[in-house]
Amino acid sequence: MSLRQLTLALCFLSATVAHAQARTPRTAAETIAAARRTQNELLRIGQLDSAATFWTEDIVVLAGLGSRVDGRVALRDAFAQDSIVFYRREPEQVDVSASWPLAFERGRWVGVFRGDTSIVLITGWYSARWLREGTRWRIQAEQFVANECHPLACTWPLAPRRAAP
Repeated sequence: MSLRQLTLALCFLSATVAHAQARTPRTAAETIAAARRTQNELLRIGQLDSAATFWTEDIVVLAGLGSRVDGRVALRDAFAQDSIVFYRREPEQVDVSASWPLAFERGRWVGVFRGDTSIVLITGWYSARWLREGTRWRIQAEQFVANECHPLACTWPLAPRRAAP
């Protein structure tokens, strides 16, 4: 190998490493934000089984209008039943605990009509609790609060409250 070839190979390797580092999340918060983007895309294209791998088995969700969903399978089924709306989370902040394998995410959520994503049906705020299981971050709980709606969605009722056990 000539000196010129070796120099070119080193330049290529250096550029490849720099590109990989630029694309690889460096912190837990960046990893969680990247996971959220990936899950949003999987939900958008209807890959519910893959999207469900981002939830813990025992996830608990309080939806925007108050319905409660317990467990990964039930949540996946809830998304399947609500097939006309695509829900996207837009993180604004991710805080990772320095002491425990926990993180807190908050941001805005948007529900758009799947047939025309320019039609925003419902929006609000959300928070999520993330749990690191081994090397993977998963969502253990989410709470959504609806606060704005399209006239079509403004007719949707609040979910009935459950009786306390």
